[in-house]
Amino acid sequence: MQTTQSAHLPTEILLVIAEMLWHDEMFDRGGMILMDRQRSFHSFCLVSRQWYSVGISYLYDCPQLWKGNKFAQFTNTVSPPLGVKKSKVDLGSLVKVLHLGSLVHQSSNSQTSRLLGRVKKGLTVFVAPQTGIGVNSLASISKCQNLVHLDLTLARGGAIEFSRLKKTVSNLPDLQTLQLPSSMVITHTNHSAGAWPPKLYSMTIGGSLNPHVMDAFDWPSNLRQLILKRTKNLDIPDFESLLFNDQLLEKLESLTLDNENTNMFSSLDLESTVLYLLRNLTYLKMPLDFAEWLCILPIPNGLSPLSLRVLELTHPYFDNQVRVDFSRELKTALNENLRNIWALGVGETCLKYIKDAYKKIDNEIWKHVEESSDDELDKLAIEDLGIYTIDDDPIV
Repeated sequence: MQTTQSAHLPTEILLVIAEMLWHDEMFDRGGMILMDRQRSFHSFCLVSRQWYSVGISYLYDCPQLWKGNKFAQFTNTVSPPLGVKKSKVDLGSLVKVLHLGSLVHQSSNSQTSRLLGRVKKGLTVFVAPQTGIGVNSLASISKCQNLVHLDLTLARGGAIEFSRLKKTVSNLPDLQTLQLPSSMVITHTNHSAGAWPPKLYSMTIGGSLNPHVMDAFDWPSNLRQLILKRTKNLDIPDFESLLFNDQLLEKLESLTLDNENTNMFSSLDLESTVLYLLRNLTYLKMPLDFAEWLCILPIPNGLSPLSLRVLELTHPYFDNQVRVDFSRELKTALNENLRNIWALGVGETCLKYIKDAYKKIDNEIWKHVEESSDDELDKLAIEDLGIYTIDDDPIV
């Protein structure tokens, strides 16, 4: 005899199953795999009302919207058109991560704004689409009071005034990381633009940087991490005007110079000592060929060795600029400029420049580690000590 009655399991057991399915390591590798997780939770919710009540929050936590008509289906469900019956459950409030970065033309300014209004209660991470971000969208973003991470990299920054963007994020008390549009023009602002969120510690900036603006720029008071990506004119004067800022000289702990910057250091004949003046800089990531110019040259007179604990070297920015004897110079620097280094990450394409001295470099770095106190090591909690390999082109 057949029965349509669903098998009942204690809710506590279903919660364990859902957690295991959510945190399965096989889902950590990329978008297509995460789409599989989405399908799994969709099936989970179809088993019975009990399973639905447990699985629905996982289904909407981080929707995968980049394939086929998934985005249209999602928006019609979370923000149904006029005349369409709404769900009894506030599905929009279950969304914590809204990643629209893979969308090209699927969303308009008004649609993005309306969608943000539906998901604002629980949203902690928002990645903006390539189109569909304007004044109305900024107003909707300002109402997402629980936002922790805001990524506007792909948005058309030229259409957004910097003062208006700052005023928007000033309303986000929990915001910790901010990625500005890569085409945004950064300007001075007055008090009407509001103050930076108190918890904001990381910023990614790009576009054209005006030295006259950046040398006196009002950075967030607790900024500790700065990523320079897709800048258009990061030459030596611009680089120094950016970092010769009282706030950064005192507080900056992490600096990344991305390979996607254009016209970066077009003249390496000029030297710079600015990194030696960043008192608390412990992490630096940059193209391999800039290492000699920025931190392997002899220590400038009157200055102490770099405070760096972690140095990561990515694919060379200029072709054929790395010397064959780079490993020898690096070993020398580990006893001078880089004597505080605990960890050295080397891009896969850069290994050939140090392969003959890989073991010796690793041994030298471990000497630094062994000479440090346990309290120092525990404070920074660096995962990889010694020398290790990094991905030159990580999937973001």
